[in-house]
Amino acid sequence: ATANLLTPTKKRCPHLGCALKWNPAEHSWDCPCHGSRFTKSGRLLENPANGDLKNKKDNSGFILKDRK
Repeated sequence: ATANLLTPTKKRCPHLGCALKWNPAEHSWDCPCHGSRFTKSGRLLENPANGDLKNKKDNSGFILKDRK
């Protein structure tokens, strides 16, 4: 029943690809590997990442959304 459904992806840090974790106290996406932080919408707050989070698209061009 779930064979052709889009599977949401986890947010990944653009620095080295670590999975980000939501920080409810700071309302930010935090990278546990090297400390980069991002706003809820994906804007970079703290380095070492050097850019904002980007939406990932699958091969058909659909944007994969993260679960909340």
